[in-house]
Amino acid sequence: MSKTLLIFFLTQAIAISVVAKKIEGLIIYPNDSIRVTFNIPTNIYGTVPYFFELQKSIIYFDSYGKKKKIKPKDALEIQFALDNITYRMLSRKITFYTHNSVNSDLLDSVMFLKLEVDGYLRLFSFNNPDMGAQNRTGNYLFQKNDGELKWLNWFKPKKDLLEYMKDCDSAVVMIKQSNAFLGVDMVTLVEKYNSDCVKE
Repeated sequence: MSKTLLIFFLTQAIAISVVAKKIEGLIIYPNDSIRVTFNIPTNIYGTVPYFFELQKSIIYFDSYGKKKKIKPKDALEIQFALDNITYRMLSRKITFYTHNSVNSDLLDSVMFLKLEVDGYLRLFSFNNPDMGAQNRTGNYLFQKNDGELKWLNWFKPKKDLLEYMKDCDSAVVMIKQSNAFLGVDMVTLVEKYNSDCVKE
């Protein structure tokens, strides 16, 4: 098989593995919100959103059926539900450090990030094929209140996480008890931090 033919088949395989699904949702602006119909890219079964594409921009149809595109710099948040799961993606400016080894065109980008846990301490997930499997340690970002987003140091994630959450004893205990290879359940950890160590 020639190289050109191989590339063609690979391109076609990727194309058919992502399908678009029309889903009603919400765009939230600083002083307003509107109901729209999003054109959400999903897996071939239409059950899981393709978050990598959604991070950069989202196609939607307004109340007149006109096709438009919303970019992260133009809104605060977008919301939609798929298979009884509500997804929230918040607009955030993210800075990539050299140890994260991602594409240079993503540096200092404003993106829609998938919100995993809300609260004083927020947990976001970032999806990039160059970073390998989704939802591993390097794909998470943290944010305390309205502060800067926090990446964990890939080389010393556990040590970095302990330093970041040193103001919460129960979270520190959970991190220390976690398996060094498998890591800690980030969602459970952030929920614990918010429930045990954040004063109303």
